[in-house]
Amino acid sequence: MERTADFHCVTTWSRFDNHWQGVAFEAICDLVKPKPEAKFVLFTSFDGYSTNLPLDLAREDALVVHHWEGRPLEREHGGPVRVVVSKVYAWKGAKWVKDIIFLGEDHPRLLGNPRLFQHCRPVDRRQIFVTRRRLSAISVS
Repeated sequence: MERTADFHCVTTWSRFDNHWQGVAFEAICDLVKPKPEAKFVLFTSFDGYSTNLPLDLAREDALVVHHWEGRPLEREHGGPVRVVVSKVYAWKGAKWVKDIIFLGEDHPRLLGNPRLFQHCRPVDRRQIFVTRRRLSAISVS
């Protein structure tokens, strides 16, 4: 599927109107059929990073991306696939996706992994307004 969405970094920069291509997380859920008790999803990366999301948010907004701006996603930006969730900051979208794990409850610091980040923080629209005026274009990190 194709989706146009903004990309927001918690460090106060944004890139607007990105053209993504990938698989909607909802479609993945339709295929694998998570158990009814699953309430969260954990994405792990080949570099050791992990991040979790409420399953409802992931189903609604997550996209497992393989193309950006009409080109295959470059390795430095998370290729061959990364997760993009436009309603939260970019650090909630894992690069270099290795595993997708469905969980019955949220686990802060799951398995003692110091690179697991939790807690979804919605994008602060006030920050984006300021950023929109300061930055014209920036590459996706």
